[in-house]
Amino acid sequence: ETLLAKFNFFGVIRMTKAFLPILKKQSISGSHKYSQIVNIISVAGVTSGTGLGASAYEASKHASEAFTNSLRVELKIFGIRVVALNPSFYDTPLTNNVEQRFRNDVLKRITPAC
Repeated sequence: ETLLAKFNFFGVIRMTKAFLPILKKQSISGSHKYSQIVNIISVAGVTSGTGLGASAYEASKHASEAFTNSLRVELKIFGIRVVALNPSFYDTPLTNNVEQRFRNDVLKRITPAC
C-alpha cells in the first residue's frame, strides 16, 4: 500500500512538473486563453478515518489535495486554473464489501465505553 500511496501523490507532482513549463509559456504568450490543470484525486482527499486499512491511501490523497490547493494559489498570477476532482467510491478492491468490512474490522474492536 505504501508504494500505491507514493504513486498516488508523486504521480500528481510529476505530471504537473512535466506540463507546467508548457502551460506557463502558453499563458505568458497568450496563445492559450484558458489553461488549466485538473487533478483527479478522490473523495478520500477530503475525508478520512474509515478504519479499513486505507490510511496510506487516504494520506496520499490528502497530500494531493493540499498540493492542488497550493498550486491553485501559486498559478493564479499566470491565469492558470487548478481544479481538484474528487470522485466518490467505485467498485474496486479497496471498496469491495466496505460496509461488511467496517462491521467486522472496526465495530468489533470498539469497546462498550466507546
